[in-house]
Amino acid sequence: MRPAQLAQAMLNAIEASTCAVDRNGEILAVNDAWRSFASENDANPDEVCDGSNYLQVCDRLVPPGDEVASSADARDAATVAAGLRGVLSHDLDRFEHEYPCHSPRERRWFSVRIRPVHLLGEHGAVFNHVDVTALHEVQQALAHEALHDALTGLPNRTLLDDRLAQALVDSDRRGALVGVGFVDLDHFKRVNDSLGHSAGDALLVKVARRLAWAVRAGDTLARYAGDEFLVVWRDLGNREEADLLAGRLMDAFAAPFDVSGQEVTLSASTGVVVGQPNQTPEDLIIAADAAMYDAKRKGRAQVRMFSSSLAQVPREHIGVEADLRVAMLQGDLVLHYQPVVDLTRNRPVAVEALARWQHPQQGLVAPTEFIAAAERGGLIRPLGRWVLQQACADAAAFTGAAAGLDVAVNVSAWQLTGPDLVEHVRSALSSSRLDPHRLVMEITESSLIADEETAALVLEELSALGVRLCIDDFGTGYSSLLYLRRYPISVLKIDRAFVAGLGLTRDDEAICSSVVGLARAVGATAVAEGVETQQQAALLRAMHCHEAQGFLYSPAVPLKQLPGALSVSGQTAHRRPTPVTTLTVADDALDAG
Repeated sequence: MRPAQLAQAMLNAIEASTCAVDRNGEILAVNDAWRSFASENDANPDEVCDGSNYLQVCDRLVPPGDEVASSADARDAATVAAGLRGVLSHDLDRFEHEYPCHSPRERRWFSVRIRPVHLLGEHGAVFNHVDVTALHEVQQALAHEALHDALTGLPNRTLLDDRLAQALVDSDRRGALVGVGFVDLDHFKRVNDSLGHSAGDALLVKVARRLAWAVRAGDTLARYAGDEFLVVWRDLGNREEADLLAGRLMDAFAAPFDVSGQEVTLSASTGVVVGQPNQTPEDLIIAADAAMYDAKRKGRAQVRMFSSSLAQVPREHIGVEADLRVAMLQGDLVLHYQPVVDLTRNRPVAVEALARWQHPQQGLVAPTEFIAAAERGGLIRPLGRWVLQQACADAAAFTGAAAGLDVAVNVSAWQLTGPDLVEHVRSALSSSRLDPHRLVMEITESSLIADEETAALVLEELSALGVRLCIDDFGTGYSSLLYLRRYPISVLKIDRAFVAGLGLTRDDEAICSSVVGLARAVGATAVAEGVETQQQAALLRAMHCHEAQGFLYSPAVPLKQLPGALSVSGQTAHRRPTPVTTLTVADDALDAG
């Protein structure tokens, strides 16, 4: 059988549009689907079929549309031709490429696959062209959903962060200014309480539309969270222009809103900041947030510009919430790390990240005030996001004795039931390039109880990222065993209250032993918290508990002191210092070491 006949017989059995070429790129044979493909894309089948050289006519299968598309399509044609050359010269084992194609009816997407074949001793290649337009449209829809708010259709926080970062890069290059406006609706909770959440959602959609009319083309309006909206203004000439544009946002609330035939009057408080050199997107958002809070403090329904004076207001004249905002803006919050030790090998295997705030006048702020302030001011989620980003960045940069250690980060109920925890984790892992398996997300049982349905979905998504999940304070909730069946848990932390009773009460010893046995039964790692004595460590080791942390090994220490803490962890028991309360970002996250 001649090579052409062999190729034809082979191609006739393939449904996808396919052709075979020899080692010089000459088309030996095509199937009927290939001819149809050529015709549909406005190419002469005789020019791209038998007897033609594919390297010469490749660009005819991607005919250009407009001028911009023409340039892009020319590059796609060249890429396909280069792929063919690579396969024929044995430089490539195979080649795959997806490219757009202009048909007379519409723009479609095709995937081309080139594979080497032998035709009676002759080296050649087979092309497959598969119409992937439907798949491409689905991918575009999924990409859009990932970057846009499902309710309003506006960009979400992920897309906002990206555009704000790009705006700052562009501003440095062009010498223009970037502004951020933080819009928070006043007393929006009353709408939900009086009219219901459906009406509240409908109102948010109407607010989004009005704000969109007040934003210039080229700027970005995003739904940040709940009833909060953020605007990124590009290419500002001065601060006054930002103030003027913020006024346009406030004008959006001048007329009442119609919600299901009912007239609703609404106002908003807006904070504005104009970027300065070397500021990050997070800096600008925190500053705009602080200015917005100042607007609320001074009567709501107004615009406040951020300035350094906000950080200089006497402490006694502003609430803890505003103080906390300033602390976040100025970098007064830091992370301390407490080693987690492998009890069998007697060496550190992980660290837990703990957030601390040393107030310049008041000293260490009481944990209850810290948490309550974060909740009142809506800062639990941004605070948790900061801890997550910083912990991942630190862990990725660990060197020496800390290199490769896992890092545990606490998650509050507010974060767990929020709309974007998974995206924040994905972003932190991506920006830090930390191996997902090195990140442990610690969730208290009380957080799981708050909204079990949402928790189940979020934890499944986190697990799919490769992140390990831990139930903190295990055994203190009412349905601990149920969690092990329902959630993809890989770490169980024995509550310090039970560990404290080791060697003192049989009940606590029995509970600790049971948790260790349960962890082993389900393939999870058991970690004992609050280990302070060698006796406790010995009893835990006898129970075959996997890991432990506490003052016996090291208190939580600043990042710079971590190498020293790691060098003595598991070898020298630390004398318990005067108790210092530390805060993890969780609703009941009190940690005495």
